[in-house]
Amino acid sequence: MRTSKRNRLLSMLLVAVMLMTLLPAAAFAKTPSVSVNGDTAVNHVVTDLAELTTGSKVVIFNPANNKALSSNYTGYYNSGVDVALNNGKLGGYGATEIWTVTKNDDGSYFFATSEGKKLSMDAEHGSMPLDDVNTAWNVSAAKTDGCFYIKNVVRGNYVEWYADKDNWSSYRKISDEALFAQKFYLVVEDPQEQPDPDEILKDGDEVVIYCANAGGVLAAQNDTLSIDPAAAEIVNGKAVPENGGVVFTVEKNGQYYRFKNEAYGYLCSNGTGNNAFYSKDFSEEGVTTDDADWLVRTCSGG
Repeated sequence: MRTSKRNRLLSMLLVAVMLMTLLPAAAFAKTPSVSVNGDTAVNHVVTDLAELTTGSKVVIFNPANNKALSSNYTGYYNSGVDVALNNGKLGGYGATEIWTVTKNDDGSYFFATSEGKKLSMDAEHGSMPLDDVNTAWNVSAAKTDGCFYIKNVVRGNYVEWYADKDNWSSYRKISDEALFAQKFYLVVEDPQEQPDPDEILKDGDEVVIYCANAGGVLAAQNDTLSIDPAAAEIVNGKAVPENGGVVFTVEKNGQYYRFKNEAYGYLCSNGTGNNAFYSKDFSEEGVTTDDADWLVRTCSGG
């Protein structure tokens, strides 16, 4: 099953900045800090399994493909969410990619959603549903430095980023190290309340979309069907772009957002979600209205 295009995250490296509205920087990027085992710690990549203690929260991701394991599903299979690891900080994940750990007496682990539903396997398939019969997992060091294998205790299958199908699955043996060697990212609870995107972006709002890595906002589409940036800087919480920055009107579509510009049409992405382009009427080959749907997430330390 192919990962739903709707799992694209607009906010992994993009920040939607309201025109004429001051937004606190904390609304989009935070680096929480609390005490862990007596030491001050921030969100970080796990290097020692001793950190996987009962109650700890982790993002499970495949570093070779920059995909996080989601509790959202495409058909029977866990979706993969684009993440990026920069300077030890992982960005792009949201609440549905955070798993709560339980360390069992026999050394195995449970990984549960915020609702307490455990990652599991049934008696015969390779998919990993929630709360089926086989909920315990063993974790061991992988051949790849800093990575781990996650193996179902009863079934013996290993968690895999199934790159050919663009989703998460499992398999009875490690056939490709890069697909089975996973990392854990420890998420330290942030005591500050996370913003609700619906309170920030509303139907009819006008925004520019700022990319921190590029130091600019989205601009025109070039001849290679990629979107160029227009240089911009953040001043008093607002993006101030140079000429060429594209202004979008926000449209809500259920839980998703759409961003439309009168000249270029809708901001879209399809396939892996790593590309972005404009479409006025979705008439291009392979383009559908779903390609204009985006999720907006709080940037998580990246």
